Amino acid sequence: MAKKKKKRKKNKKSEATSKETKGSQPTQEGEKSTPKSAGKETSSPSAEEKEESAAPTGEEKAPETSPEEDKAAAAAKASSDQDSGQLASEKKDSSQTADDGETSSPSAEEKEESAAPTSAEKTTEDSPKTAFPPVEELLQTRFPSLKREANTPQPTFEIAASQNLEVLEFLKNEEQLAFDYLIDITAVDCLHWENPPERYMVVYHIHSFKRGEWIRLRTFVPEEEAGLQSVVSLWPGANWLEREVFDMFGIEFENHPDLRRLLMPENFPAFPLRKDYPLQGRGERDNFPRVR
Repeated sequence: MAKKKKKRKKNKKSEATSKETKGSQPTQEGEKSTPKSAGKETSSPSAEEKEESAAPTGEEKAPETSPEEDKAAAAAKASSDQDSGQLASEKKDSSQTADDGETSSPSAEEKEESAAPTSAEKTTEDSPKTAFPPVEELLQTRFPSLKREANTPQPTFEIAASQNLEVLEFLKNEEQLAFDYLIDITAVDCLHWENPPERYMVVYHIHSFKRGEWIRLRTFVPEEEAGLQSVVSLWPGANWLEREVFDMFGIEFENHPDLRRLLMPENFPAFPLRKDYPLQGRGERDNFPRVR
C-alpha cells in the first residue's frame, strides 16, 4: 500500500510539473518575441514618431500673426515672385539677343566692306545725274548741225567728219560733260547698205566717270578720201586703235604719231575687213614666209 501511495504522489508531482512547464512556455515565447518586436521598434520609428520628430518645437514655431498680416505677406510674396519672373525673362531675352548678335554680327572687315560704297555709288553720290544738263542739250547748243539717232538703246550722235576732233575735245574737256575715257574706236564698211551716206563709218565709244554715262559717236568717211583727224592728242590709248582701223579698212588718221600696219605685214596690198575683199583672200597667204 505504501508503495502505491508513493507512486500516486509521484504521478501527481509529475502532472503538476508538467502543468507548470506548459504554463511557462508561453511566457518564454512571449519573452523571446518581445525583444524582437522591441528591436524592430528601435530600428525603424513609426509614423507617429516621425511626425513628432519632424514637428517643430515650441521655440521653433513661427509666431502667430493676424489675418491682415498674413494677407500683406502673401501679397508681398506674389509681387516678389512676379518681379523675379520678369527679371528671369529679361535675362533670357538679353542672353538670346547676345547669342543672336554673336552669330549674326559681321566682322570688322565685313562692316568696312559693307560700309564702303562701290565706284558706281561713289559716282552717284559725288555727282548725281540730276546735277548735270543732258548731253544732247549741251552738244546741240555748241554744234547745231549735230544729230541724235532715234531708237537706239545707247545715246548715239552723228557728227561731221571734219568736226570729229573738235566734238570729241569738247566732250572730254567740258566740265559738265567730262567724257574722259575712250573705250574703243572701230569702223564699218557700208558697201551693202541701202543708200548709205558714205562708204565707211568710224565709231567712237566714250565714257564719263563723273556723270556715270557713256555715249557713241559716229561719222561717215568717203571712199575716195578715207581720212579723219587723229585723237591721240586727247587719248594716247587711241594710238593702236587707229592703227588697227587703218590696217583693216585703209582709213587714214592725220597727225597720227606712228600710222603703220598693226596686224598685217607692211607689204600687204589689201585691207581684209573691207566687204569687197574675198573671205579666202587673193592668194596672198601663199607668199607668206612659213615659220617652223
